Parts: sequence; C-alpha cells; structure tokens
Amino acid sequence: MIILVSSAHDYETTNVLKWLNFNGKQNKLIDSFSNLVSEISYEGVTAIWFRKIKLDYEAFLQYNLNYTNNTILLLREFQDIIPFYDKLSVKHIGKAAHFKSNKLQILNLAEKNGLNIPKTFIVNNKKALLNLFSQHERLIIKQASDFTSIMNKSQNAYFLPYTKVFLPTDLKLVPDNFFSSLVQVYIEPLAEVKTLFFDGEFYSVAIISTNDSKKKYEDLKLLMKENKNFEIVPYDLDYNIKLKMRKVFKELNLNFGVFDGIIDLNNNFSFLEINPGGKFAIIESTLKIGLYKKIAEYLC
Repeated sequence: MIILVSSAHDYETTNVLKWLNFNGKQNKLIDSFSNLVSEISYEGVTAIWFRKIKLDYEAFLQYNLNYTNNTILLLREFQDIIPFYDKLSVKHIGKAAHFKSNKLQILNLAEKNGLNIPKTFIVNNKKALLNLFSQHERLIIKQASDFTSIMNKSQNAYFLPYTKVFLPTDLKLVPDNFFSSLVQVYIEPLAEVKTLFFDGEFYSVAIISTNDSKKKYEDLKLLMKENKNFEIVPYDLDYNIKLKMRKVFKELNLNFGVFDGIIDLNNNFSFLEINPGGKFAIIESTLKIGLYKKIAEYLC
C-alpha cells in the first residue's frame, strides 16, 4: 500500500496517482485538508509521500463554523496521528514534521552553508520601516509562517499569502505599530529560479518577468493571476550552489522540496526559501522530463 498525504485538489498529486494506478499499485490518498475521518492503517504500508499537510486543527475551523467540541478533539487526534507515519520504516518522500518548518531558521541554515540570502529584518512599527527606506529604495514583505491560505466562510472567500514589493508610497497604508512582520531588502532580479530537489537531483527553471522593474519579483501566483508578462525557461543551477543546497537538505533530513532563489544583476544567486510541498507543475511543463512518473516509480 502506497499512502499519499495531500489535498484531493492538488494537481501534482493527481498526476502521480494516475501513474500509480496505471502501474496497478495499490494506493490511498489521505486528504489532510478535508477528509479527516478516513480509514487509515499502517499495516502493509510500503511507501508514503507527504505532499501537502494541514496539521493545525485550529485551521480546520475555518472550513466549518459549526464544529463541535467533539470534532475539535478528533482534529487534535488527527494532528498527532499523521506524524506517526514519520516513524514507519518504509520509503518516504518528505516527512510530516517538515510542514512546520521555520523560514527564518532555514534562512540562517542556508547562510551558514555559504549561500547568499537577502538582508532580513523583523519589524513591528512604521519608524523601523522608515529607517530601512532611508537605506534601501524597495523592500519585500512576505509571510514568516508556513500557512498556505485562510478561508473566511462568512464571505465565501479564500485569502492567500503573497510576496510583494513594498515601496515608500505604501507607507501611508501602514499604522504606526503592527504585528511583527518579515521584511527583506529587495534584490533587483535578472530572474527568479524555481527548483525541485528530489532524490538527490535538481530540476530548475528560470522565471523572467518582462514587467517594469518596479513591479518585478512579485509572487508567481500574482504574475499568473494578473496575466502579467513572464517567461519560463530551463535553467541549470551552478555546481557550487547545488553542493551548498545538498548540505541544507541533508541537515533538514529532507529528500524532496521546491526552493526559490534570485539571480541578481551581477549574476549572483540568493536563496529565498524552501517549500516541502511546493508546486512544481511549471517545472515539469517546461522541462518535460516525466517528474510525475519518476515520483510514482520511486514510491513503487
């Protein structure tokens, strides 16, 4: 039995499942986003892919405002059951524990292993932002946590986190004091590099924005949503960058993940972040190297 812990609506998961079914391999999808009361057994499990996991039981309350205390108790149980699969002596892609990763700690780990990272700050007031703008023309604001979305049932809407360029003109929208936030110094990019690391190999593409430079380095989700001009091409990471990233993945005990980087105007690479459940469909559609089949074969 091959277990995939993911979302039933995840595109990459669906394509790997097609290959598993094509090869006649028994499998089960555990939808950690909605189908919480699913029959789960560890007997006969031969491989597990932790693709996407929502472990915070509080987050599930957003999906149904009528949850009872009993349901909350079950969600807490689910939160403890899924990480148990990390301990099974079977083939793994990823681990449940990786989905509670700390972005700031990973940035420090990357820097410790010799990778360039953007200058990073935690700020909670407008005065600190003004000080940063006295030294830098543009900043980047992004989430520090690993949450992927918030659903407001009363408004029937999802709220997704984005990476955005922050300009001095945006300060008028900021109160004097606010919750501690992750801010980085903007790096003028030649391209953003998106890489899938899987089973010791790197698969990379470069995303080149053709927008005005003041609007570059926006989250890819925004570029696609707003139909902005960008080009995606195959890319080969520098050998030394691969060596350093291997060390990072080894220290994280992680054999799968999508990581982002920036190539600046001087052709230097800066590491941005790792997402253990990152989307890699654009990597496959650009490189056309059968990543879904490779993952299915690894699980088999």
